Amino acid sequence: MSHHVLRSPEIMGLVFKMSSMLTAVAFSMADASAREVFMDFMGNRVRIALCRFIPAGTISSFFSLLHSTKGGVSGSVATFLYCCNVHVCALDLPSDLNILVPNGRFRRWESWLLSRGATRVRSGQPMARFAGCVATFARFTMSNEGGSMATITVSESTTDSLLHPLFYSELTSQMTVLTATRLVSYYPELTGNLKAVVGWMRQRNALSHRVFKLHGIVIYPSTRTLGVPCGEACPFMWRRTTDRGIDAIAWGGVGGNLAQEKDYLAKCFVRWRLGRTCSNPCCVNWFAGFRA
Repeated sequence: MSHHVLRSPEIMGLVFKMSSMLTAVAFSMADASAREVFMDFMGNRVRIALCRFIPAGTISSFFSLLHSTKGGVSGSVATFLYCCNVHVCALDLPSDLNILVPNGRFRRWESWLLSRGATRVRSGQPMARFAGCVATFARFTMSNEGGSMATITVSESTTDSLLHPLFYSELTSQMTVLTATRLVSYYPELTGNLKAVVGWMRQRNALSHRVFKLHGIVIYPSTRTLGVPCGEACPFMWRRTTDRGIDAIAWGGVGGNLAQEKDYLAKCFVRWRLGRTCSNPCCVNWFAGFRA
């Protein structure tokens, strides 16, 4: 009896809601039934999150364009989608949807947004830390599912990969991206455990800090006070998008019709690190970092 209760879609859905993403993914691998519930769970979270910014009737079209332009949703929305135990329709979620696209894809997004009633309210130069990796930047307002106005920001990379701007994000938790087929975290251990480290030479954004803290994400100004070895978060260590320690979750796309399709991020190669030295006494790179 208890076995059947635990396998019911309702109970499995509750388990996913209360788990970290790493735990939820492991649980979803139990059998085909658990995997199906997990895909429904993720698809529903994505729809709830996006309806804060665009009408529900445009979500399929949104993901078709995201797929064809090899773009991704980044920022706080992607972060909260990765944190299963964060309620994605909470009132204090940010009202800014961040879209990253490779070089040469901005105009298609501009046309799509304007054709659906969006208004362009700002363009020009991005924040200083993105100056070398963002070619075009524009902000739009659009009426969402509830009839209120939401902000959508589109940033076009200077390269043929959307990942270069992503790794200039302020926090490790923001180095998470949603594509049409995958939800990818480049710091899954930290983000899944509701922790974030500030990157080297990043400008502090008080608003993003406040939003993350409201949802229980602990922000570390550096790795000095982590209290455990840095692991994937060591700022001294160069990382590559082809390395281990990256969590790419096949969420299946809207309707689950892209579950088996390969993701374009798998072909992107980017090398990055968070700093030049490591200030964490628990890390094997601590002394080497200061000596380098």
